[in-house]
Amino acid sequence: MTAFKNILIFAIFLVALNKKVTSQSTTDIFPDDTTTPPPLQPSTVQPSTVQPSTAQPPSPSPSPSANPLGLDRECACTVEKIWLDIVAVIDISKSITQEGLAQVQANLDTIVHRLNISSTIGYNSRISIVSFASNSTTVAGFNAFNSSDDFDETIFNINVNTADDKVNILSGLQTANSILGSSSDFPNRRRVVILYTSAYDNGGFKSPIPLAQQMREDNVKLITVAFAQSMGSSDVDAVSELAWPGFAFTNNQTDLIDQMYNALCQANCFCPPNWRQFTSNYTNKYAHGYGNCLYYSSISAGWTAASFACRKEAPGAYFGTETTPMKSAFNLAYSKDISVNNQYSYHIGLELKNGQYSWQTNNASVVLPLGSYTNWNPGYPNSQIGACVKVDKVLGNSYKWTNENCWTALNYMCEVKTCDTDNYCA
Repeated sequence: MTAFKNILIFAIFLVALNKKVTSQSTTDIFPDDTTTPPPLQPSTVQPSTVQPSTAQPPSPSPSPSANPLGLDRECACTVEKIWLDIVAVIDISKSITQEGLAQVQANLDTIVHRLNISSTIGYNSRISIVSFASNSTTVAGFNAFNSSDDFDETIFNINVNTADDKVNILSGLQTANSILGSSSDFPNRRRVVILYTSAYDNGGFKSPIPLAQQMREDNVKLITVAFAQSMGSSDVDAVSELAWPGFAFTNNQTDLIDQMYNALCQANCFCPPNWRQFTSNYTNKYAHGYGNCLYYSSISAGWTAASFACRKEAPGAYFGTETTPMKSAFNLAYSKDISVNNQYSYHIGLELKNGQYSWQTNNASVVLPLGSYTNWNPGYPNSQIGACVKVDKVLGNSYKWTNENCWTALNYMCEVKTCDTDNYCA
Protein backbone atom coordinates (compact mmCIF):
# COMPACT_ATOMS: atom_id res chain seq x y z
CA MET A 1 0.00 0.00 0.00
CA THR A 2 2.86 2.37 0.90
CA ALA A 3 4.55 1.65 -2.45
CA PHE A 4 1.32 2.50 -4.30
CA LYS A 5 1.07 5.86 -2.47
CA ASN A 6 4.66 6.69 -3.35
CA ILE A 7 4.02 5.97 -7.04
CA LEU A 8 0.87 8.13 -6.99
CA ILE A 9 2.72 11.06 -5.36
CA PHE A 10 5.54 10.80 -7.94
CA ALA A 11 3.02 10.84 -10.83
CA ILE A 12 1.35 13.98 -9.46
CA PHE A 13 4.79 15.63 -9.21
CA LEU A 14 5.56 14.86 -12.88
CA VAL A 15 2.24 16.35 -14.06
CA ALA A 16 2.87 19.56 -12.10
CA LEU A 17 6.42 19.83 -13.47
CA ASN A 18 5.20 19.39 -17.07
CA LYS A 19 2.65 22.20 -16.65
CA LYS A 20 5.35 24.55 -15.42
CA VAL A 21 7.62 23.82 -18.41
CA THR A 22 4.77 24.25 -20.88
CA SER A 23 3.83 27.60 -19.34
CA GLN A 24 7.44 28.81 -19.59
CA SER A 25 7.71 27.71 -23.27
CA THR A 26 4.52 29.58 -24.18
CA THR A 27 5.88 32.76 -22.63
CA ASP A 28 9.07 32.49 -24.72
CA ILE A 29 7.13 32.09 -27.99
CA PHE A 30 5.47 35.52 -27.69
CA PRO A 31 8.17 38.03 -26.65
CA ASP A 32 7.42 41.74 -26.30
CA ASP A 33 7.14 43.43 -29.69
CA THR A 34 9.92 46.01 -29.91
CA THR A 35 10.35 45.98 -33.68
CA THR A 36 9.94 48.97 -35.96
CA PRO A 37 6.65 49.67 -37.79
CA PRO A 38 6.06 47.54 -40.90
CA PRO A 39 6.78 49.03 -44.34
CA LEU A 40 4.09 50.58 -46.49
CA GLN A 41 1.62 48.13 -48.02
CA PRO A 42 -0.09 48.60 -51.40
CA SER A 43 -2.89 51.13 -50.97
CA THR A 44 -6.54 50.61 -51.88
CA VAL A 45 -9.52 52.93 -52.08
CA GLN A 46 -10.00 54.42 -48.64
CA PRO A 47 -13.44 54.02 -47.00
CA SER A 48 -15.56 57.09 -46.43
CA THR A 49 -16.22 56.24 -42.77
CA VAL A 50 -13.98 55.03 -39.97
CA GLN A 51 -14.60 51.44 -38.93
CA PRO A 52 -14.44 50.38 -35.26
CA SER A 53 -11.01 48.99 -34.46
CA THR A 54 -10.34 45.66 -32.82
CA ALA A 55 -7.26 44.80 -30.79
CA GLN A 56 -4.69 42.65 -32.55
CA PRO A 57 -1.91 40.69 -30.91
CA PRO A 58 1.59 42.07 -31.49
CA SER A 59 3.59 40.50 -34.29
CA PRO A 60 7.17 40.93 -35.45
CA SER A 61 7.60 43.51 -38.21
CA PRO A 62 8.92 42.20 -41.53
CA SER A 63 12.12 43.39 -43.10
CA PRO A 64 11.69 45.99 -45.89
CA SER A 65 11.92 43.37 -48.62
CA ALA A 66 9.16 41.25 -47.01
CA ASN A 67 6.79 43.70 -48.67
CA PRO A 68 6.46 42.63 -52.35
CA LEU A 69 7.30 46.24 -53.25
CA GLY A 70 10.19 46.53 -50.81
CA LEU A 71 10.55 50.19 -49.87
CA ASP A 72 8.39 51.26 -52.83
CA ARG A 73 4.68 52.02 -52.66
CA GLU A 74 1.45 51.81 -54.59
CA CYS A 75 -0.10 55.07 -55.73
CA ALA A 76 -2.06 56.63 -52.89
CA CYS A 77 -5.86 56.51 -53.23
CA THR A 78 -7.60 58.77 -50.75
CA VAL A 79 -10.75 59.44 -52.78
CA GLU A 80 -11.69 62.67 -50.99
CA LYS A 81 -8.33 64.16 -52.02
CA ILE A 82 -8.42 63.34 -55.75
CA TRP A 83 -7.43 66.41 -57.78
CA LEU A 84 -8.35 66.04 -61.46
CA ASP A 85 -10.13 67.78 -64.31
CA ILE A 86 -12.93 65.39 -65.33
CA VAL A 87 -15.36 65.54 -68.24
CA ALA A 88 -18.34 63.16 -68.06
CA VAL A 89 -19.68 62.30 -71.54
CA ILE A 90 -23.18 60.81 -71.27
CA ASP A 91 -25.27 59.04 -73.90
CA ILE A 92 -28.83 60.49 -73.92
CA SER A 93 -30.01 58.79 -77.11
CA LYS A 94 -33.24 56.81 -77.34
CA SER A 95 -31.06 53.68 -77.12
CA ILE A 96 -30.16 54.17 -73.47
CA THR A 97 -33.81 54.65 -72.32
CA GLN A 98 -34.88 56.86 -69.45
CA GLU A 99 -34.44 53.97 -67.00
CA GLY A 100 -30.91 53.40 -68.21
CA LEU A 101 -30.02 57.10 -68.06
CA ALA A 102 -31.30 57.31 -64.48
CA GLN A 103 -28.92 54.50 -63.52
CA VAL A 104 -26.00 56.24 -65.22
CA GLN A 105 -26.87 59.48 -63.41
CA ALA A 106 -27.01 57.67 -60.06
CA ASN A 107 -23.66 55.98 -60.71
CA LEU A 108 -21.89 59.20 -61.68
CA ASP A 109 -23.49 61.16 -58.84
CA THR A 110 -22.29 58.53 -56.35
CA ILE A 111 -18.73 58.83 -57.65
CA VAL A 112 -18.75 62.63 -57.58
CA HIS A 113 -20.29 62.73 -54.09
CA ARG A 114 -17.00 61.70 -52.43
CA LEU A 115 -14.88 64.08 -54.48
CA ASN A 116 -14.10 67.59 -53.29
CA ILE A 117 -15.60 69.66 -56.12
CA SER A 118 -14.14 73.15 -56.35
CA SER A 119 -12.46 75.52 -58.80
CA THR A 120 -9.72 76.36 -56.32
CA ILE A 121 -6.21 74.94 -56.09
CA GLY A 122 -5.33 72.06 -53.80
CA TYR A 123 -6.96 68.67 -53.27
CA ASN A 124 -10.00 69.56 -55.38
CA SER A 125 -11.46 68.34 -58.66
CA ARG A 126 -13.44 70.08 -61.37
CA ILE A 127 -16.07 68.29 -63.43
CA SER A 128 -17.82 69.17 -66.67
CA ILE A 129 -20.80 67.39 -68.28
CA VAL A 130 -21.34 66.66 -71.98
CA SER A 131 -24.45 64.91 -73.33
CA PHE A 132 -24.69 63.36 -76.77
CA ALA A 133 -26.95 61.54 -79.22
CA SER A 134 -26.50 62.40 -82.90
CA ASN A 135 -24.78 65.59 -81.71
CA SER A 136 -23.22 66.70 -78.44
CA THR A 137 -23.99 69.52 -76.03
CA THR A 138 -22.02 71.03 -73.16
CA VAL A 139 -24.39 70.79 -70.20
CA ALA A 140 -21.99 72.33 -67.68
CA GLY A 141 -18.46 73.68 -67.84
CA PHE A 142 -15.68 73.36 -65.28
CA ASN A 143 -16.69 76.45 -63.33
CA ALA A 144 -20.36 75.46 -62.96
CA PHE A 145 -19.94 73.52 -59.72
CA ASN A 146 -18.48 74.43 -56.35
CA SER A 147 -19.79 71.42 -54.45
CA SER A 148 -21.22 67.96 -55.03
CA ASP A 149 -24.66 69.39 -54.09
CA ASP A 150 -24.47 71.73 -57.09
CA PHE A 151 -23.70 68.71 -59.24
CA ASP A 152 -26.77 66.81 -57.93
CA GLU A 153 -29.15 69.46 -59.19
CA THR A 154 -27.69 69.48 -62.69
CA ILE A 155 -27.06 65.80 -63.38
CA PHE A 156 -30.63 64.70 -62.66
CA ASN A 157 -32.11 67.43 -64.86
CA ILE A 158 -30.71 65.72 -67.97
CA ASN A 159 -33.30 63.72 -69.92
CA VAL A 160 -33.28 61.22 -72.77
CA ASN A 161 -33.82 62.59 -76.27
CA THR A 162 -36.52 60.12 -77.33
CA ALA A 163 -36.56 61.56 -80.84
CA ASP A 164 -32.90 60.77 -81.51
CA ASP A 165 -31.71 57.16 -81.82
CA LYS A 166 -28.18 57.99 -83.02
CA VAL A 167 -25.16 57.40 -80.77
CA ASN A 168 -22.38 59.68 -82.00
CA ILE A 169 -19.52 58.99 -79.60
CA LEU A 170 -17.12 60.94 -81.81
CA SER A 171 -19.10 64.13 -81.29
CA GLY A 172 -19.17 63.61 -77.51
CA LEU A 173 -15.42 63.05 -77.34
CA GLN A 174 -14.72 66.03 -79.59
CA THR A 175 -16.61 68.32 -77.24
CA ALA A 176 -14.89 66.83 -74.19
CA ASN A 177 -11.48 67.24 -75.80
CA SER A 178 -12.27 70.85 -76.66
CA ILE A 179 -13.24 71.58 -73.04
CA LEU A 180 -10.01 70.06 -71.76
CA GLY A 181 -7.92 71.84 -74.39
CA SER A 182 -9.35 75.28 -73.66
CA SER A 183 -8.82 75.05 -69.90
CA SER A 184 -5.36 76.09 -68.74
CA ASP A 185 -6.21 77.29 -65.22
CA PHE A 186 -4.64 74.24 -63.56
CA PRO A 187 -1.81 72.89 -65.73
CA ASN A 188 -0.68 70.60 -62.88
CA ARG A 189 -3.95 68.63 -62.93
CA ARG A 190 -4.29 65.45 -64.96
CA ARG A 191 -7.21 65.18 -67.40
CA VAL A 192 -9.84 62.43 -67.44
CA VAL A 193 -12.87 61.68 -69.62
CA ILE A 194 -15.59 59.28 -68.40
CA LEU A 195 -17.69 57.96 -71.30
CA TYR A 196 -21.06 56.28 -70.67
CA THR A 197 -22.65 54.77 -73.77
CA SER A 198 -25.38 52.26 -74.66
CA ALA A 199 -24.12 51.53 -78.19
CA TYR A 200 -20.88 51.49 -80.13
CA ASP A 201 -19.92 51.67 -83.80
CA ASN A 202 -16.25 51.92 -84.74
CA GLY A 203 -16.76 52.07 -88.51
CA GLY A 204 -17.27 54.86 -91.03
CA PHE A 205 -16.19 58.47 -91.01
CA LYS A 206 -17.63 58.97 -87.52
CA SER A 207 -15.38 56.34 -85.94
CA PRO A 208 -14.11 57.62 -82.57
CA ILE A 209 -10.96 55.47 -82.71
CA PRO A 210 -8.54 58.05 -84.22
CA LEU A 211 -9.59 60.71 -81.71
CA ALA A 212 -9.36 58.26 -78.79
CA GLN A 213 -5.85 57.33 -79.91
CA GLN A 214 -4.87 60.99 -80.12
CA MET A 215 -6.27 61.63 -76.64
CA ARG A 216 -4.20 58.72 -75.37
CA GLU A 217 -1.06 60.21 -76.91
CA ASP A 218 -1.94 63.51 -75.21
CA ASN A 219 -2.11 61.67 -71.86
CA VAL A 220 -5.86 62.14 -71.48
CA LYS A 221 -7.13 59.15 -69.50
CA LEU A 222 -10.34 57.85 -71.09
CA ILE A 223 -12.58 55.69 -68.87
CA THR A 224 -15.36 53.83 -70.69
CA VAL A 225 -18.52 52.40 -69.14
CA ALA A 226 -20.46 50.15 -71.52
CA PHE A 227 -24.15 50.26 -70.57
CA ALA A 228 -25.73 47.05 -71.86
CA GLN A 229 -29.50 46.75 -71.47
CA SER A 230 -30.75 43.57 -69.78
CA MET A 231 -32.35 42.30 -73.00
CA GLY A 232 -30.12 44.15 -75.43
CA SER A 233 -26.98 43.39 -77.40
CA SER A 234 -23.56 43.13 -75.78
CA ASP A 235 -21.92 44.77 -78.82
CA VAL A 236 -21.48 47.92 -76.75
CA ASP A 237 -18.77 46.14 -74.75
CA ALA A 238 -16.44 46.72 -77.72
CA VAL A 239 -16.23 50.38 -76.68
CA SER A 240 -13.47 49.16 -74.36
CA GLU A 241 -11.02 49.56 -77.27
CA LEU A 242 -11.25 53.33 -76.80
CA ALA A 243 -10.29 53.23 -73.12
CA TRP A 244 -6.92 53.84 -71.56
CA PRO A 245 -5.59 50.30 -70.91
CA GLY A 246 -7.19 48.95 -67.74
CA PHE A 247 -9.86 51.68 -67.64
CA ALA A 248 -12.69 49.85 -69.47
CA PHE A 249 -15.74 48.86 -67.41
CA THR A 250 -19.32 47.63 -67.82
CA ASN A 251 -22.49 48.60 -65.99
CA ASN A 252 -23.03 45.09 -64.59
CA GLN A 253 -19.79 44.98 -62.59
CA THR A 254 -20.59 44.65 -58.89
CA ASP A 255 -17.41 46.55 -58.00
CA LEU A 256 -17.88 49.29 -60.61
CA ILE A 257 -17.69 52.22 -58.19
CA ASP A 258 -14.48 50.99 -56.54
CA GLN A 259 -12.90 50.19 -59.91
CA MET A 260 -13.67 53.68 -61.18
CA TYR A 261 -12.22 55.24 -58.05
CA ASN A 262 -9.07 53.17 -58.56
CA ALA A 263 -8.88 54.37 -62.16
CA LEU A 264 -9.21 57.99 -61.02
CA CYS A 265 -6.45 57.45 -58.46
CA GLN A 266 -4.18 55.92 -61.10
CA ALA A 267 -4.87 58.91 -63.34
CA ASN A 268 -4.00 61.15 -60.38
CA CYS A 269 -0.63 59.41 -59.89
CA PHE A 270 2.20 60.93 -61.91
CA CYS A 271 5.71 62.34 -61.71
CA PRO A 272 7.12 65.87 -61.84
CA PRO A 273 8.67 66.95 -65.16
CA ASN A 274 11.92 65.10 -66.02
CA TRP A 275 11.18 62.29 -63.54
CA ARG A 276 10.26 58.75 -64.57
CA GLN A 277 7.48 56.81 -62.82
CA PHE A 278 8.44 53.35 -61.57
CA THR A 279 6.25 50.76 -63.32
CA SER A 280 5.98 47.00 -63.57
CA ASN A 281 7.56 47.08 -67.05
CA TYR A 282 9.93 49.80 -68.26
CA THR A 283 9.29 49.22 -71.97
CA ASN A 284 5.47 49.28 -71.70
CA LYS A 285 4.23 52.83 -71.18
CA TYR A 286 0.82 51.49 -70.14
CA ALA A 287 2.22 49.16 -67.46
CA HIS A 288 0.96 49.44 -63.89
CA GLY A 289 2.46 52.49 -62.23
CA TYR A 290 3.70 52.62 -58.64
CA GLY A 291 4.00 55.53 -56.24
CA ASN A 292 7.68 56.33 -56.85
CA CYS A 293 9.47 58.56 -59.34
CA LEU A 294 13.09 58.25 -60.45
CA TYR A 295 15.62 60.72 -61.79
CA TYR A 296 18.87 59.70 -63.47
CA SER A 297 21.43 62.48 -63.22
CA SER A 298 22.89 63.95 -66.40
CA ILE A 299 26.21 64.73 -64.72
CA SER A 300 28.59 62.70 -62.58
CA ALA A 301 29.43 63.26 -58.92
CA GLY A 302 30.83 61.43 -55.93
CA TRP A 303 28.44 59.29 -53.88
CA THR A 304 28.55 61.63 -50.88
CA ALA A 305 27.87 64.72 -53.00
CA ALA A 306 25.11 62.89 -54.87
CA SER A 307 23.35 62.05 -51.61
CA PHE A 308 23.06 65.78 -50.89
CA ALA A 309 22.14 66.60 -54.49
CA CYS A 310 19.20 64.18 -54.53
CA ARG A 311 17.61 65.99 -51.60
CA LYS A 312 17.79 69.23 -53.60
CA GLU A 313 16.27 67.79 -56.79
CA ALA A 314 12.67 67.97 -55.48
CA PRO A 315 10.85 68.32 -52.13
CA GLY A 316 11.11 65.00 -50.29
CA ALA A 317 13.60 63.49 -52.75
CA TYR A 318 16.34 61.09 -51.69
CA PHE A 319 18.94 58.65 -53.06
CA GLY A 320 17.46 55.86 -55.23
CA THR A 321 16.69 52.44 -53.74
CA GLU A 322 16.60 48.91 -55.13
CA THR A 323 14.79 46.58 -52.72
CA THR A 324 13.19 44.18 -55.23
CA PRO A 325 14.39 42.47 -58.42
CA MET A 326 11.74 44.43 -60.35
CA LYS A 327 13.13 47.76 -59.12
CA SER A 328 16.72 46.76 -59.93
CA ALA A 329 15.68 45.77 -63.46
CA PHE A 330 13.70 48.99 -63.93
CA ASN A 331 16.53 51.24 -62.72
CA LEU A 332 19.06 49.55 -64.99
CA ALA A 333 16.72 49.79 -68.00
CA TYR A 334 16.20 53.47 -67.22
CA SER A 335 19.95 54.15 -67.02
CA LYS A 336 20.56 52.35 -70.31
CA ASP A 337 17.74 54.24 -71.99
CA ILE A 338 18.80 57.71 -70.90
CA SER A 339 22.60 57.43 -70.82
CA VAL A 340 24.30 59.32 -73.65
CA ASN A 341 27.79 57.86 -73.28
CA ASN A 342 27.02 54.14 -72.88
CA GLN A 343 28.06 54.45 -69.24
CA TYR A 344 25.41 52.50 -67.34
CA SER A 345 27.00 52.40 -63.88
CA TYR A 346 25.37 54.59 -61.25
CA HIS A 347 25.34 55.32 -57.51
CA ILE A 348 22.45 54.01 -55.38
CA GLY A 349 21.48 55.03 -51.86
CA LEU A 350 23.05 52.03 -50.11
CA GLU A 351 25.87 52.63 -47.63
CA LEU A 352 27.77 50.73 -44.95
CA LYS A 353 27.28 52.71 -41.77
CA ASN A 354 27.72 51.68 -38.13
CA GLY A 355 28.47 48.14 -39.18
CA GLN A 356 25.43 47.51 -41.40
CA TYR A 357 24.28 48.34 -44.92
CA SER A 358 21.33 50.73 -44.94
CA TRP A 359 19.16 52.60 -47.44
CA GLN A 360 18.70 56.34 -47.32
CA THR A 361 15.12 57.64 -47.01
CA ASN A 362 13.30 60.95 -47.49
CA ASN A 363 14.19 61.73 -43.87
CA ALA A 364 17.88 62.62 -43.69
CA SER A 365 18.13 61.36 -40.12
CA VAL A 366 16.50 57.98 -40.81
CA VAL A 367 18.01 55.01 -42.64
CA LEU A 368 16.51 51.56 -43.20
CA PRO A 369 18.59 48.39 -42.83
CA LEU A 370 19.21 46.27 -45.91
CA GLY A 371 16.49 43.62 -46.11
CA SER A 372 16.58 40.08 -47.44
CA TYR A 373 16.87 41.17 -51.09
CA THR A 374 20.43 41.78 -52.26
CA ASN A 375 21.98 42.10 -55.71
CA TRP A 376 25.73 41.92 -55.09
CA ASN A 377 28.29 41.11 -57.73
CA PRO A 378 30.37 37.98 -57.07
CA GLY A 379 32.95 38.70 -54.37
CA TYR A 380 30.90 41.50 -52.82
CA PRO A 381 30.17 43.13 -50.46
CA ASN A 382 33.78 44.11 -49.86
CA SER A 383 34.01 47.04 -47.45
CA GLN A 384 37.78 47.30 -47.96
CA ILE A 385 37.06 48.91 -51.33
CA GLY A 386 34.66 51.46 -49.86
CA ALA A 387 31.54 51.96 -47.75
CA CYS A 388 29.35 53.25 -50.58
CA VAL A 389 27.57 51.22 -53.25
CA LYS A 390 27.12 51.54 -57.01
CA VAL A 391 25.56 49.42 -59.74
CA ASP A 392 28.33 48.22 -62.04
CA LYS A 393 29.43 45.20 -64.03
CA VAL A 394 32.32 43.02 -62.87
CA LEU A 395 31.87 39.89 -64.97
CA GLY A 396 30.20 39.87 -68.38
CA ASN A 397 27.29 42.26 -68.90
CA SER A 398 25.58 41.72 -65.57
CA TYR A 399 25.16 44.98 -63.65
CA LYS A 400 24.94 44.45 -59.89
CA TRP A 401 25.89 46.08 -56.61
CA THR A 402 29.55 46.82 -56.01
CA ASN A 403 31.38 48.62 -53.23
CA GLU A 404 33.09 51.88 -54.17
CA ASN A 405 35.00 54.79 -52.74
CA CYS A 406 32.44 57.40 -51.68
CA TRP A 407 34.09 60.09 -53.81
CA THR A 408 34.30 58.13 -57.07
CA ALA A 409 32.46 60.15 -59.73
CA LEU A 410 29.46 58.50 -61.41
CA ASN A 411 25.94 59.36 -62.46
CA TYR A 412 23.38 58.67 -59.77
CA MET A 413 19.74 57.70 -59.25
CA CYS A 414 17.38 59.88 -57.18
CA GLU A 415 13.88 59.04 -56.01
CA VAL A 416 10.74 60.84 -54.78
CA LYS A 417 7.09 59.98 -54.12
CA THR A 418 4.64 60.47 -56.95
CA CYS A 419 2.24 63.37 -57.12
CA ASP A 420 -1.00 61.69 -56.00
CA THR A 421 -3.94 61.99 -53.64
CA ASP A 422 -1.61 62.13 -50.63
CA ASN A 423 1.05 64.36 -52.21
CA TYR A 424 -0.14 67.53 -53.94
CA CYS A 425 2.24 68.99 -56.52
CA ALA A 426 1.75 72.65 -57.39
